[in-house]
Amino acid sequence: PLTAPRLQASLASANASVGGATGSASSADASELGACCGGGLEALPPPSILLSCLLLAISLLHYIPDPPVMEHFKWVALGAVVVGLPNILRKAVGSLRNGVVDINTLMTLAVAGACALQDFGEAAAVVALFGVSEWLEDRAMGRASTAMGAVLALRPERATRLSHPDTSVAVEDIKVGELVLVKPGERVPLDGVVVGGSSAVDEAALTGESVPVPKELGAQVYGGTVNQGGQLEVRVTAPAADSAVARLVRMVEEAQAARSDVERAVETFAKHYTPAVILAALLLATVPYAAGHTGVKYAYTACVLLVVACPCALVLSTPVVAVCGLTRAARRGVLVKGSAHLERLGRLKTVCVDKTGTLTEGRFALAAAQLATATITGGK
Repeated sequence: PLTAPRLQASLASANASVGGATGSASSADASELGACCGGGLEALPPPSILLSCLLLAISLLHYIPDPPVMEHFKWVALGAVVVGLPNILRKAVGSLRNGVVDINTLMTLAVAGACALQDFGEAAAVVALFGVSEWLEDRAMGRASTAMGAVLALRPERATRLSHPDTSVAVEDIKVGELVLVKPGERVPLDGVVVGGSSAVDEAALTGESVPVPKELGAQVYGGTVNQGGQLEVRVTAPAADSAVARLVRMVEEAQAARSDVERAVETFAKHYTPAVILAALLLATVPYAAGHTGVKYAYTACVLLVVACPCALVLSTPVVAVCGLTRAARRGVLVKGSAHLERLGRLKTVCVDKTGTLTEGRFALAAAQLATATITGGK
């Protein structure tokens, strides 16, 4: 567990920096997910998406029958396509170079077909709405960086050599066996053994124990913990990359990168489903005309199929929910090692927890105060 007051403070500052407001412990599940994946309203989509939406809205004026000049507004929709399509097209080309037919390819084909049929309004709607959905996805996935930033805040960046107590250096420059000085209130920069001084060290960020641990000669100390007492002289036993807090960061990174069985199944399905949709649209746009049909009905229906059958919701639903779950858990002080383990939590029947610091904060607080009523005896 990452149940340290300092971790919570780091989380709070990280949340403040992105303008996101976390829900209270008693919030409903829907609001919890919204706090994770939503964020503040001050963040707007990129200018290209905003401009595409604006041009799409203006182009809708061509549906007004009078005066006749309003019909010319339909050409404004081409501007929305020109502004919004390049980003989608660039992603589609990148995926095709890797031999993958993805959602961006479907949208590109649908927009191209709509423009060929001169249904510019439909093409602009696809570009604008898909751009907004992509932006929302990026926002949802980006919220995970808040929890990662809070964990990274635990990792010290500077250390002070005992031989040069007035100069700090990067922790990466400290070698195993060197002596470092840890002053009161500072974070222990690296894992090591106390060779001088004594103090009490707050290890709650790593162990969950809120009670400071006494440290004397020969005691082991860990990078990222906080020296709360006297001055310590520490002999480094592990480089910065192998410190306890560095291992913690790697665990969080692995947890975010790990995929559950459901995620892998959805990705495998979408990998074969998307080419099948393109093939079905191609047959729908060619076979009827080969059989003698005329008009744009089947070509238009093929474009509609490309948009309607797009597996966006299916592909995005599982990873977005998993990332939000991992992020919310990290903010609450619980490290879940991957979405696979997150899924297993739903099948648990019994949960065992340790003592203070996991379910409780380990800090006393005044719960109530009651004034005593004075009693007068003996007529005084």
